[in-house]
Amino acid sequence: MNNKLNMVLVKSMLQRIKMEEKLVVEKFLNSLQIYLQHNQIFGFVTFTCTRSNFRSSKLLILYNIILQVLFVSFVSYWLYLVLEADDMLPIYKNTYLIILFADFAYLETTWICTLLKKDKLLELFKRLIHFDTKCQENSTVIDYKRHKKRLLCYLLARYVALALVILFSEILVIVSEQEWSFSTGLLVMIFNSALSYKASEIVVMLRSRFAILNKQIRFLNQYLRLKPEGRISNRRVFISFSKICYLHQHLSKSVKLFNEVFGVSLLVLFGNSFLSIVLALFRTAAELQASQIKWTRIAYMALASVPFIFDSIHLCDVCYSTIGTVSWCELNFDWSSQVSKAGELIHQIQTEDHDIIDEIEMFSLQIANEQVEFNAAGFFPINYTLVFSVRSVQVERI
Repeated sequence: MNNKLNMVLVKSMLQRIKMEEKLVVEKFLNSLQIYLQHNQIFGFVTFTCTRSNFRSSKLLILYNIILQVLFVSFVSYWLYLVLEADDMLPIYKNTYLIILFADFAYLETTWICTLLKKDKLLELFKRLIHFDTKCQENSTVIDYKRHKKRLLCYLLARYVALALVILFSEILVIVSEQEWSFSTGLLVMIFNSALSYKASEIVVMLRSRFAILNKQIRFLNQYLRLKPEGRISNRRVFISFSKICYLHQHLSKSVKLFNEVFGVSLLVLFGNSFLSIVLALFRTAAELQASQIKWTRIAYMALASVPFIFDSIHLCDVCYSTIGTVSWCELNFDWSSQVSKAGELIHQIQTEDHDIIDEIEMFSLQIANEQVEFNAAGFFPINYTLVFSVRSVQVERI
């Protein structure tokens, strides 16, 4: 009788766990709808999601290929116009040609990587879902509604700002009576913003989950301070700490998977942004040396560089605030990130239990050995050091 009762209890418990996991998956996928639909428009995502799962889409793959063909045709048309423009100054013709080839390489590489890295991106999302289900088992609630609202608000703010930049850029073109308003530049500006949004939002998802683990570590620290040490309480802390250690390693591996998915795309993003900003500065310097300075043209070039600067700094900011500490300038401003906070918090735990002490040491070694960082295909880490190195190179070039 007791065995049958135990079997019934176990079955009901397993059913409840499955229902909770299913609910977490549905909430996660629902919060991701806006993000996926936005990236599908630009050809940066080639799968859809139902209420309970992801699904590959041949139609979206075909759409991605069509975008590549259309952009090749568009660039070819502008290449023909630039080469046939006899009245264009050599400085403008040469810079236009450089921008054309850079934009072509940038977007084509990004679309090809989207096709090649589709399965790994799906794996990354599944790892986030796995983390959330484990948090659900530990009675940790994730506010998906807030996340969905933040995604929408940030997306609207980004495109309102981008629309204003494009509007004022076109007004400056009309006022300065320029014959050339470089359409591929504006197009790439929009796609650059979309790719930045795609990458930065996943980083924010990872950062928020690292923050959840840090919150749990703080709670354990407070629990040990308030509760007298005993066999039962220490055992609870040890089990909870082991789970946190496992989930932290899970997120660290997710960061490495992020680098595999976005590494090449972010490399060409930063490369194209750097080139666009440098060429804008170069042409501005040339305009300032002219006998008659055309300030509206200078303003146009400066304004067209703003989105590239913003996207680069924003990506560096979200990546830095998630992982690693770095000395900012030479002023020793140490802005701690979510990952480095974990290392600080675990060393604040005071206990005499040897099992917990061993677990803390193992956790510390795990953080040190993982050496997790966001990077662009292994060429350079993505943080504030990148911003200042780019700035110094630009000044030297000019």
